[in-house]
Amino acid sequence: RQILMNLAGNAVKFTEAGDRVLVALAKACMYELRDVDVFGRFGGEEFTITLPETSIDIAMDVAERLRQLLSEIIVPLDDGSNVTFSVSIGVSQLMNSKETLSDILNRADGALYTAKEGGRNQVVAA
Repeated sequence: RQILMNLAGNAVKFTEAGDRVLVALAKACMYELRDVDVFGRFGGEEFTITLPETSIDIAMDVAERLRQLLSEIIVPLDDGSNVTFSVSIGVSQLMNSKETLSDILNRADGALYTAKEGGRNQVVAA
């Protein structure tokens, strides 16, 4: 199963806050995911997670758990202020053995777009 996650808000546009938000997000994801899961940055504010041997129902549960966990993180800055952030998540799965990674990611991206258009900070399955 494939999870495509987009960081929401302006946090990553500011160097100090952006770096700290990215580190906090990565640490939380790595803590929450299994050793066999693959997590990586896919673009500026996008991340991808591959969950091998996982049903779509479990992948949706993982995505929702991550969404909730990440929305509760408070990132402190040097000036004493705090930054919070949320994520929109699209989840897709391999439909047949002839599909490519691009096919799966394109569907996850479509679900991610739906999540963002629906108000952000939510999980949508392709």
